[in-house]
Amino acid sequence: MSRALVLRLLIAFLGLVFILLTIWAGNIYHFSFAVTLVIMLSFGLATFLAEIIIIIDNLEKRIKRLFPALDLSAAEQASINETLDLYVRLKKSYSVVSTRIALLEFENIHKMLSAAERGSDYIFHDIYLASMVLLGSLEPGQTFKVVSNLSKRFYWKTGIRGTEHTELNMQQARKGIKIQRIFVLYSRSELLELEEVFHEQASAGIDVYEAAEKVGGILGKMVQRGVERCVEPR
Repeated sequence: MSRALVLRLLIAFLGLVFILLTIWAGNIYHFSFAVTLVIMLSFGLATFLAEIIIIIDNLEKRIKRLFPALDLSAAEQASINETLDLYVRLKKSYSVVSTRIALLEFENIHKMLSAAERGSDYIFHDIYLASMVLLGSLEPGQTFKVVSNLSKRFYWKTGIRGTEHTELNMQQARKGIKIQRIFVLYSRSELLELEEVFHEQASAGIDVYEAAEKVGGILGKMVQRGVERCVEPR
């Protein structure tokens, strides 16, 4: 039973009670017909206004269901409208391979949001953004543990995503968030290429480790701040 129906039933019940009370009071206190009529019409007007309020409330809910973006800020609405406009324009050039890939990714957003609402697992392809959202939400004293296969220097030193990701790691570590990162390496060249990244992160207070499948017959481990290499023969 909807809230609107409950309100209508309640108003109808109160209206019946009010009419009976008005008739009873009129007989006891000898109200004239005009007075009784005015009282009943007043209640009728109040009932009509209550019905108008219910209709407006239901209309507002229907409009929000049809146009959910109304709950968003003007900037968010503009961004969504621009995105939808791009989607419509790209649909017209669907034959282009790159466009088809982008459209498939866009259409996957609904599935991802539905899974997130249910608390289910979903695949998110932007590893930088996913890591930044999680890391950025932590408070001093909390711990962020991650295994990273970003084993090339350019992952940390080039591009907007890479540099923002690196800077956020440094900022959060300096704020008191304990970050522990294990780099998975597959060659000695990757080890040498990441030396600068290891030192920078360790200097910022990040616990940096390397896990090498086979790097020159040794297993290396990076230790915080001093980046002291502990080597164990296999």
